[in-house]
Amino acid sequence: MLALLLGVLSSACERGCAWRALSRAGIASDGTGSAQAWLGLGEVDCPDGLARCRGGVIEASRLARRPSPCRGNLEACACPWAVAGRCEGQCVADDLEVLLPGERASSQLCAPDPARVAFARPPAPVTALTPLGGACEAEAFVCLGSAVVACRPAPRIVATCASGCSSQEPLGGRIAETLSDAQAVAVLCTR
Repeated sequence: MLALLLGVLSSACERGCAWRALSRAGIASDGTGSAQAWLGLGEVDCPDGLARCRGGVIEASRLARRPSPCRGNLEACACPWAVAGRCEGQCVADDLEVLLPGERASSQLCAPDPARVAFARPPAPVTALTPLGGACEAEAFVCLGSAVVACRPAPRIVATCASGCSSQEPLGGRIAETLSDAQAVAVLCTR
């Protein structure tokens, strides 16, 4: 749509005076002008509300925008993360990004203490898993009600959370695909 509009504007005068006006307004032919930023083009939105654990350090994502393509150093181009806490031990899984409030990130992303009260139990017997297939579109694990479901290779309930799900958001992506059932249960069951 934008290309069509620019094409019409550029043919508006004999020598491309519309292009000169667009250039003065900040729209450059290489896509880096200030008008692209105003229009929201050439930027990446960094999300807010994600949490991850790296080497025992809990980090929370911060809302921001970064230019695309970014020509700065790697740190200047990356989405910002802030330290939100520390684990007493290790992470359940390094670099797993989960949509969680910062105050709950430590309890869910740090490896559980085996001496504490159990937060999950074996799943109740289920006769049909057909309804679970719809919840497992591109995810590795989901928590529905209190049931933690492993989506691959076929949906199956792996545990029942004692205090419900920590989040209704599924675990997906490259790192989530490598999680064991126990790791997924530790992240998805409220602790």
